[in-house]
Amino acid sequence: MRQITLDPNGDRLVLSFPYHPDLVELVRGLPGRRFDRESKTWSVPSAHATEVAAQLRDHGFAISDEAATLVDETALEAAASREPDAAPVAESHTTTVSELNERVRSVIQRALPRTIWVAGEIAGFERNRHKRHCYFELIEKADDDERPRARVSAVLFEGARARIEERLARCADPFELADGIEVRVAVRCDVYPVSGSYQVLIEDIDPVHTLGKLAAARDAILRELDRRGLRERNRALALPTLPLRVGLITSWGSDAFNDVRQELAQSGLAFRLDVHDARMQGADLRRTVQAALAHFAERAADYDVVVIARGGGAKGDLAWFDDLGLAVAVATHPVKIVCGIGHERDQGVLDAIATSVKTPTAAAQLLVGRVSSANDDVIERAAAIVRGADRAVERARERLGDRTVRVARAASAGVVAARVAVDHRVERVAQSARRPLDVARPELRRRATALASAARVATREADARLATRTAALAPSRLAALVDRVRERVDARAARLALLDPRRVVQRGFAIVRDADGRVVTDCAATKAGASIRVTLRDGDLTASVDDVRSSDDEQ
Repeated sequence: MRQITLDPNGDRLVLSFPYHPDLVELVRGLPGRRFDRESKTWSVPSAHATEVAAQLRDHGFAISDEAATLVDETALEAAASREPDAAPVAESHTTTVSELNERVRSVIQRALPRTIWVAGEIAGFERNRHKRHCYFELIEKADDDERPRARVSAVLFEGARARIEERLARCADPFELADGIEVRVAVRCDVYPVSGSYQVLIEDIDPVHTLGKLAAARDAILRELDRRGLRERNRALALPTLPLRVGLITSWGSDAFNDVRQELAQSGLAFRLDVHDARMQGADLRRTVQAALAHFAERAADYDVVVIARGGGAKGDLAWFDDLGLAVAVATHPVKIVCGIGHERDQGVLDAIATSVKTPTAAAQLLVGRVSSANDDVIERAAAIVRGADRAVERARERLGDRTVRVARAASAGVVAARVAVDHRVERVAQSARRPLDVARPELRRRATALASAARVATREADARLATRTAALAPSRLAALVDRVRERVDARAARLALLDPRRVVQRGFAIVRDADGRVVTDCAATKAGASIRVTLRDGDLTASVDDVRSSDDEQ
């Protein structure tokens, strides 16, 4: 359904219709048109209600009652009754292209004031910055839409550029012209006759407008972070005690890159620096820096801190860091973020949500100071431990000396006490032994007397029996008995003579005795190195045993 309605605020006409390329092309020609991606509708300022109705009335659009009240019916009828322009009549003079361009230029200059103030975003300035006369564009963007909805060519001539740049440098918060910043400039509209191109000549600038826009954009981002509860999340992360594993986001080979690398290297500490290359200004900044942040977030366990570093630059260059998507990526990053972006006077969104220092060198110095402080603390604690240990050893040595003296004294006293106790017990034992002896001594004397008397009696009785038996023996029998005993004795003497060792020695044998004079009869009775005495037929030898071998060993 093709319909024209009025929005609730009454500011814009809402055009809704099914997609058709011809209608889209027609609507694109309406003044101030805007497309809403969510509702898939077009809108036009309500001040152009009559023109909208005139353009769309023949294309089946129904207009609501509220919108119809804004339409000038008289003008609409006049436009409808107007006849098409007649074919041009041939004139005697034909206008040249340059003359046409000059006439258009004159019309524009008469129709517009000499100077008007225009607000727009700078585009294409960087690629022409080096030229004497800088040509670029001023663009207008719709809300939440990066695509320009209107643009105009602009030129900044050398003289005007010098005045404007000097004025910007004298500002309390200086900045430079750069792509992506919004400016309010005084322009003069003109047509370049050679090409017939319409352009504006920039003559002056309002710095307050740009600074206000930049500040407003920063404030809006910070308010959104506050609403989401993200503003303090990363800044609240503690900087590790030993931030040695460093991730660096900067432009490879830039001054910021060299400053951080040299500062860490010259510290002599064991830093490990991993660099992720990123564009640090311009339209590619957000994409490349966010990609670097994502890289380090995926490897968060491998890093202690991530540094975002960029040297000084124009406020316009640094304004690229003031981006909501980039701010969210920093605020939610799992690794502590340290920002060293710009100079001391430059404060951006990232400075407000992360640990911020003024320069890349200061960022490196922060890490070096942190590690050096931890190192000094360890050294101091180690020294304190050594001092404490020395004091404890000295106190222990004093206690040990004191206890040694006390133990010695106690031992001496104990020995004296033990000696007294032993003497006392010896005396008691002696006394205890003397008493039984004193008691037993009379009995011993009595028994000795009795024993002596009984011995005398037994001896007399034995003598009597011996005399009786001697008398009973006849001399002949006694002689025969003596002869037999003598024969037995002689036989035994002969056998003993045969067994006499001297006879064995005389036959060539030897008698071996050990150092104590005992006869050695087997190998086990002596050992290597022992002294022995060997008795031979004609004397004795003293020898030493060199080796001992038994018959069992030879078998």
